[in-house]
Amino acid sequence: MDPFTLIFLGLTAVKAFSSISQSKEEAKAVTREGELATKEKAKEIRHRAARQTVSFLNSGLTLEGTPSDILGETYKVGLEDIKNIRQGYNTQSKNIIAKGRMDAISGIVSSFGQASMGGMFSSTGSAVGAGISSYQAGTGFGTGYDVYKSVNNPMNAGIF
Repeated sequence: MDPFTLIFLGLTAVKAFSSISQSKEEAKAVTREGELATKEKAKEIRHRAARQTVSFLNSGLTLEGTPSDILGETYKVGLEDIKNIRQGYNTQSKNIIAKGRMDAISGIVSSFGQASMGGMFSSTGSAVGAGISSYQAGTGFGTGYDVYKSVNNPMNAGIF
């Protein structure tokens, strides 16, 4: 291979790998957003349960029997909501990483394909189709970021 082709391939690889870190940062931002959303939902659930408790007590009821069942259901539904929020953000984060990975791989494969077919440089060394327009900036190799380490155990979030 001529030196220009090698330089082009090297630059393509550098661009792909720098884009990988970009997708990881984007996934981390989504993770932080998910953490904030789950904390806000937990706060909402605590307030709802507190309002219910005050309402029961002001009505002269004890927190046994039906009132206790209602509070339990409030927390149960709230925990399901939190789990769904976490899963949504986790899925979004993993999709960002997967798209970045595929974009980076396709860019590298496309560049190697151009170079191996001789379509990038002529025998005189002048550029022929030297642009990398077919390359969409890849944004990451990775496994995704879980919003929380234990999605199936919402109590690990320390919200209740």
